[in-house]
Amino acid sequence: MATRSHSRFTDDIYCTPVSTSSKIHVKTINVLRDEIDLFAYYAGHLLAQDELQVLECVELAAVRQYFTQAINTVVLISNTKRVINLDTKEIYGNAFAHATLEQLRSAFQSNYPSQVVNLIAIEAPSHGEGCYTDDQISYIVANCYASFKAAQILAPKTHAMNLHTSRSSDRNLSYKDANHFHTIIHTGWWGCGAYGNNRQMMIITQMLAAHWAQINKIIFHTQNNEHANDIANAKEIFENLKSQQQAKAVIDAIHKII
Repeated sequence: MATRSHSRFTDDIYCTPVSTSSKIHVKTINVLRDEIDLFAYYAGHLLAQDELQVLECVELAAVRQYFTQAINTVVLISNTKRVINLDTKEIYGNAFAHATLEQLRSAFQSNYPSQVVNLIAIEAPSHGEGCYTDDQISYIVANCYASFKAAQILAPKTHAMNLHTSRSSDRNLSYKDANHFHTIIHTGWWGCGAYGNNRQMMIITQMLAAHWAQINKIIFHTQNNEHANDIANAKEIFENLKSQQQAKAVIDAIHKII
């Protein structure tokens, strides 16, 4: 049985099937403005995901001002410019508050020309405990798949924008570079920190979503090798499940295996 420290779920998913219904809920921008909570904590004293994303993609600060606190809703922010690359090895989390000016300066690198990226804003389950239900696992899988597939669909446009930027800056590109590209998802321990979700399940669901969405590569970022066994076990389970064609069978298997 998949377990975690705590979890909270809501039923409304933006442009995604609700797990207990066959309908798709589509919301207008005016409704979303009153419901979405994005990049809420970027002005705090530590360095985590909100802070890093707003720092590297400065346009996201304006997005925060546009949206207000709301429910768990998947949002894909398309074609935003990433102008800074930050090395977080020595300054991530609470370490940011104690970092020296020299450490901060050495961690910064300017992206020139800026890189155009698609940012997936997706909140993991929070504030609960005990075993996951099938509906809850379905919710996680649906969120991952919907956001990953949206990124995959937008990839050609994003690639074209990066290609235009590169040509404008006189960067040399081969014919192969211009006409062939891969969709890459950068992710990590989604929902496994303060939210306390099951590590193996959150890796498995992301790998399955990437496989179903035809993502060419998924890059999993970790700070250390502390949970190498969880990663190895998740990979093995994924290999056994990826050929399964029925989502319900996959969800049942995850529920039983973990």
